Amino acid sequence: MFKLLVASVLLASVYGDHSAPHPSPAPYHPPQPAPYHAPAPSYHSPKYEEPAQPYAFQYGVADDYSGSNFSAEENADGKITTGSYKVALPDGRIQTVSYTVDAYNGFVADVQYEGTPVYPNANLNISIEWEVESSACRSHQGNFFRGEGLEAHEIGLPSVSVAA
Repeated sequence: MFKLLVASVLLASVYGDHSAPHPSPAPYHPPQPAPYHAPAPSYHSPKYEEPAQPYAFQYGVADDYSGSNFSAEENADGKITTGSYKVALPDGRIQTVSYTVDAYNGFVADVQYEGTPVYPNANLNISIEWEVESSACRSHQGNFFRGEGLEAHEIGLPSVSVAA
């Protein structure tokens, strides 16, 4: 018994010895890419004054078959552009847009409407009738959890009629 005690004390002293602490490894930082600086331009491109390119156009469509009715016109002198367009709206009015475009004010529009809106009468009479095709609608009697007294109900699709 004494030998066992001595052996266990000796064994504990051998394995219980702690070695000296090791320093932590150095941190790793991946290399960063070298910064890129764009080269300075070696010359400056000259600024050219664009010559004025005046134009004028106009067009119009009046199709009685499809009901399309619109027109447009535009004039430009190189600095200021003016124009207008007309559109027949579905409610019977005519929308006229007159506009001016220049470098200082941008796009400035004036919208006007001619006429009064007219809307068609949308009074629809809708009736829905349900028809039962079978007399299998009975009250549920019996034990619902056992599936007793569950009959199939045969109900037809509704008939819908629309009177304009």
